Amino acid sequence: MRECNPTYPYPPFIPSQNLCSGHWAYMQSRTNRQTQLTNLPQSCTIILHQPLSQLDSSPARDVTACAPHRAVQSGDNFNLHTRHIISAACSISKMVTYNVPITSHTHFFTCVLTLSSIVHLSKWAAVYFIQDEEDLRQQIRLNIGAVNKLSSVWRAAETAGGQVKGVAQEIYRSRKAQQNNPQFWEGLSPEQIQSTMSVDEGIMSEINLLPSAPESVMPPS
Repeated sequence: MRECNPTYPYPPFIPSQNLCSGHWAYMQSRTNRQTQLTNLPQSCTIILHQPLSQLDSSPARDVTACAPHRAVQSGDNFNLHTRHIISAACSISKMVTYNVPITSHTHFFTCVLTLSSIVHLSKWAAVYFIQDEEDLRQQIRLNIGAVNKLSSVWRAAETAGGQVKGVAQEIYRSRKAQQNNPQFWEGLSPEQIQSTMSVDEGIMSEINLLPSAPESVMPPS
């Protein structure tokens, strides 16, 4: 699915894949396996639509614990594919709140959370003023907490979580450097400026709770 040609606006196989994923999720919701299995269609949605989205993936290029980085070019406006992956990433974060012990999930949930985190971090890097900033902060916090708990069971979670932390620190430093330029704030009200600075600090404080990636799996500098 990740090999589709992003030059085409909507490859013909995507509508049928969406339909199949949606039907599969509906059928699972009728069984007692919903919590464990509904993360699969959400992760497939991200894998399917990300190459055609307009959310630049380069800020998260070093998060490779679960899959190699796939370059995605940014666009002036978020298209339907972008909205699909943002919605799926939010749904994955919401799963963390289900009344099921995090450590009861398989190691696959680590990669599901990593996919979600890549989308959240890419959005944070791409959008200067985030209207749903409180939601984004909460989603990142939920993902971080879940990955931390999974790391006590699955080694991959420690690696993935450390890479997410490293990317977040890089995004934060980049945004802080840009904020020193007065043109960065052009067109924003004082309230929006303060809000943007607050959300950056809030996201970073949550990210700092995550352990760093082991040196043996850190990408080359």
